Amino acid sequence: MLRFINRFSVFRKVLLLFILLVFPMYMSSFYIILKGQSSIRKEILKSAEAKASFYMSYLEAQLYNVMQLQLDILNDKNINMLQRSDTDISEVDTYQILNEIRNTLWETANMNPYIKEITVYLPVAKKKITTQSILSIDSEEYYIYLSRSNVENLPFCLIGDDYYMNMTPQFYGKSEQLSKTARVFVVSICISKEAVLTTMKDIPGIEGGNVLLISDGRGLDLSLDNAEKYRMGVEKLLDDLSLQEKMHEKINIDGTIYYVFFNPSSFLHSVLVVFIPESNFLNTLKMFSLWIWAMSALVLLLVGIFSFWLKGIIAQPLERLMDALEKVEDGTVDIQVEYSKNDEFGHIYRQFNYLVNRLKQLVSDVYRKELMLKEAEFKQLQYQINPHFLYNSLLIVSALVQLGDTDCALKLIRHLSSYYQYITKEVSNDVELIKEISHARDYCEVQNIRFQGRITAEFDELPEHMREFRVPRLILQPIIENAYKHGLKNKLKDGILKISYVDDREYFRIVVEDNGEELTEEVLEGLRNVISRDDDKEWTGTGIKNVHNRLRMRFKGKSGVQVERSPMGGLRVSLVIRKEI
Repeated sequence: MLRFINRFSVFRKVLLLFILLVFPMYMSSFYIILKGQSSIRKEILKSAEAKASFYMSYLEAQLYNVMQLQLDILNDKNINMLQRSDTDISEVDTYQILNEIRNTLWETANMNPYIKEITVYLPVAKKKITTQSILSIDSEEYYIYLSRSNVENLPFCLIGDDYYMNMTPQFYGKSEQLSKTARVFVVSICISKEAVLTTMKDIPGIEGGNVLLISDGRGLDLSLDNAEKYRMGVEKLLDDLSLQEKMHEKINIDGTIYYVFFNPSSFLHSVLVVFIPESNFLNTLKMFSLWIWAMSALVLLLVGIFSFWLKGIIAQPLERLMDALEKVEDGTVDIQVEYSKNDEFGHIYRQFNYLVNRLKQLVSDVYRKELMLKEAEFKQLQYQINPHFLYNSLLIVSALVQLGDTDCALKLIRHLSSYYQYITKEVSNDVELIKEISHARDYCEVQNIRFQGRITAEFDELPEHMREFRVPRLILQPIIENAYKHGLKNKLKDGILKISYVDDREYFRIVVEDNGEELTEEVLEGLRNVISRDDDKEWTGTGIKNVHNRLRMRFKGKSGVQVERSPMGGLRVSLVIRKEI
């Protein structure tokens, strides 16, 4: 069988392979469609459920805002002033206060679209105030609203055809007896059923859907037009539904299958019931199935026509190009590909050859430029001798000679000689670590003489196995110089500069720290930012960034400079060097 297949041309093999791959796919397409329908149905259900939950949350938020506004009115100073029987207010002032209360009610009603009217009953002042008028209080009407303001009637009670939220300054239970001569003021807010119904109309979002808001006796009970059959269809389910759980069910109402979503609200004491016809879910799935069959037939036809043709004009040129790219990825830049046709692939091949040549040239140029740049950077640091340091040192030598302290003058001259010999000597960029430490000691000795004992430099013993370890030259002196110039510059006595070492399995650390008092959190954070940036800009007054870049380039890994506040109080700089490169 295999010998027979091997006799086929490449085109026939590809066609046979395609048929072998497509046949089981088409056999499983029916199962995939069914599973897809189920998955899409679940996603649509989740979307519909989320939409219903969103609208219920929106309705709760709006009506909770109404309650908050009502509480603000309860605490209104003008209302409480008129309710005080011991307050002597003139008729003019009373009229002015009543108008201020009416304006407050009008402004409050305009803050929320779900407020239809706000009424305040003031039995002490014998006034009924609405957003539009100030009237004498009707005792019977006042008692009706007062009696419907107990805890059992919150948040909503039905009076006539409208829903109200009635509140008094204090809460009381239904069992408490209320006197018709009670003098407690009542704030009553009439809920706009039109606004609630307008919101409910937007919830189904499709033709044939409906929505109900069903109360448990203390909430809102509203429905759209022609909703009676929907209410009857869910009455039994509502009897079993807890107001603490969300759910959805599929029910049959007058021969139409609906998905019904229940969203209860303990705050509103109501259940939002959304009806969406099942046909709305399946229409998209049916069209999806038809498109699958149509596109499958078209793809099968097109693949059969173009497979052989594409093999010759695309597959083979691409394979050659991919082979060449793989060689370039492996590091071979000395490669050229040939293509005789003058089409798009011919242009791509010519551009590829051009880019390879450019890449080869750029690699060479970048390598040379990087070497030159780093060499120039090192030379710049090497020959950047601070003239003030030299002048000051020579002045000190002169002063010591004049004072007759020749021993100290000779000591200073020896250290200066060793110092300048090290930084100007033409040797390799890398030196043994013990030499770098010795150079740092020379620098510190010169500075100690200059500062007349105000600053003491303490060097720990360098581990024996690290003495001949090779490091870039002049990585330690810039750090120590920074400590003298910035950290210890105002130290009049007891200045300490400590150089210690931390050795672990992978990294060796040279730690330079001082007890200066100049370091602020802003300066420390600025140093960290400069070190962490990828650019090569130097931070004014220090060579820390330069040293960091050189260590990272030389030792890789996590090598570089780390800065933190020292336990001694000043700056702690750690030169991190990877021991194995």
